[in-house]
Amino acid sequence: MSSGNEDPFFARFRAGQLTADELLAHYAARVYRLTGSYEEAARRMGLDRRTVKAKVELFLAGDSD
Repeated sequence: MSSGNEDPFFARFRAGQLTADELLAHYAARVYRLTGSYEEAARRMGLDRRTVKAKVELFLAGDSD
């Protein structure tokens, strides 16, 4: 049921090929994009703002989206 243009992240997610750091970094980046604020993303995720910022930076460094 996979389409040829499936997001590579979701393909790796479904195959169980992500580390916990990759998963959290990707999710933090998506929530940050949605909210536009590290503080709001942190509030929604139940994390410290600095942790969210570090995870977003990790995601951007990997540029895996």
